[in-house]
Amino acid sequence: KQDRVSVWKYFCDQTCMHDFIYKHIEQFVQLHPRPEALETPIEDPVKDTSNYYTMWNIKEVDNA
Repeated sequence: KQDRVSVWKYFCDQTCMHDFIYKHIEQFVQLHPRPEALETPIEDPVKDTSNYYTMWNIKEVDNA
């Protein structure tokens, strides 16, 4: 199990945390850019309603 650090170690409440985020978000993004998505690329999901419940067919895209 990975230990999680509580944000409340650094902030007294949500207002304090959001004030900090709004003030420093641009600097954070510059220091930690994310050039590629972390998610697995997929095609647009297709909704299948042929049964009594709705099912989504999701296909992974192979970008290799």
